[in-house]
Amino acid sequence: MDKTHASCEGYGIWGGGHKATLHRGSSHANNKACVALSVYQPSSFPSTLNQHQINAFSHFQQYLAKKIPGVFESGFWSKLVLQASVQEPAVLHSVIALAACQAGNERLALNNYNRAIIELRQHLTCNTKYALRFTLITCMLFTCLELVRGERKASEIHLQNGLRLLSDLQSRTPRLRVASSKNVITLTQHTETSDDCIVEAFTRLNVQSALFGQGSTFLYELGDDPRKGVSKYSTASNFSTVTEARQHLDFFMNGVLWLSSQGDSLTQEGKKITNDLHRKRRILESSLDHWMVALQSSPFARSPNVGGDIQTRFGIRILRIYHTMIKIMVATCLRGKDEMIYDRYIPDFTSLLQQVWELWTQAAVEFGTIHHVNSFTADLGYIPPLYYTSLRCRDPNLRRIAIDLLAKAPHSEGAWDGRLASVIAKKVMDIEESNIYQGYEMKAGVIEPLNIRGSLLPTVPAPARINSIAIIPDPTERYKNVK
Repeated sequence: MDKTHASCEGYGIWGGGHKATLHRGSSHANNKACVALSVYQPSSFPSTLNQHQINAFSHFQQYLAKKIPGVFESGFWSKLVLQASVQEPAVLHSVIALAACQAGNERLALNNYNRAIIELRQHLTCNTKYALRFTLITCMLFTCLELVRGERKASEIHLQNGLRLLSDLQSRTPRLRVASSKNVITLTQHTETSDDCIVEAFTRLNVQSALFGQGSTFLYELGDDPRKGVSKYSTASNFSTVTEARQHLDFFMNGVLWLSSQGDSLTQEGKKITNDLHRKRRILESSLDHWMVALQSSPFARSPNVGGDIQTRFGIRILRIYHTMIKIMVATCLRGKDEMIYDRYIPDFTSLLQQVWELWTQAAVEFGTIHHVNSFTADLGYIPPLYYTSLRCRDPNLRRIAIDLLAKAPHSEGAWDGRLASVIAKKVMDIEESNIYQGYEMKAGVIEPLNIRGSLLPTVPAPARINSIAIIPDPTERYKNVK
């Protein structure tokens, strides 16, 4: 499979091979995105599928469709992909390829990957919203397939091309046309339509990729907000679901990453950070505080029954971890070349690690050990916060705890592989620390969250700190999980 690298950009806009569409019951299929709620029935398998393909699809339906989205609900994975598999052979074969690859059957994965490409190329002349939707669904499946294979560069190409196609799709929707022309992707407050599901899947994975250092050229905005004249980062007094709270946090992450990139560009050009950027940073900081108040005031967070809802309970914990990380990111995003600023937030890094450790131990109790090879999720987990801590927290003890936990991560999260991230973080740590702790026994050791604390040793001096780290995938190397 090493030589197969498909790029959505090279395929054009594909149409569907069947007359059925995602818009059942609508006479305006190309102008309106309707709710995708139909359930995939086993009898819908095309007669041309062999038993190996059927087994792979069943593996996707029974395991991957639940595993990939993580603890947050996703209409894309739970409904839309399964429904589209019935309607479009390209989607069906992409699903089979992804499931086969995750299960370790590379021959089956390669055959169906190629079959999906062939099916899609038959419809190059079709340029409709219907065709765009199927293109985007397949593009997301290809992105995840390359991530499971360990092909980071190929997956990033798919993702960025998909985002461009997504912007094109939104430009064809009258209420979103202005936003899309500005390289802005609009998120709806509530995921209801097939288009909403597609947008959610791409924006979630894009945030993950941007956190890994691959960058993002797209800004997000929240649409359908009836409150006029308020800051675009404003939140309501509470959230109706964990998924809604998470969507707002994604919005903040995208905002701080964009703000950081603007500040870095000015710093590299030797220019002063503008007052406008400082103003936007303060707005983000205040909005994050309001977000936490809204989360704590939400019915699902205050409900006495939340303890019995594993998905909600874990979702809240993950969001709290990311809130802690984003607070540090917002506070430091316009730092210029001042890496010493991170020492002010050692208590926050300590809190972050305590939260991750609690989540880690609770997950082990609830779910046990992960046995699947190439265990993969496309959503938020604890790898990005640990990686961020291991790079930016220069306390020697906290840093080693973060790297140690990264090395033990049993799965991949989007572009993130825990073991690969730990290797990168350790390399950066070794370069920065050099010989400053020579003669000391340096190792990570923690039994329970309350034992996570900083060291009495000095932190890395300013001249030794690395300001910027870029992850450049080597096209000759494959990074993937091993047994």
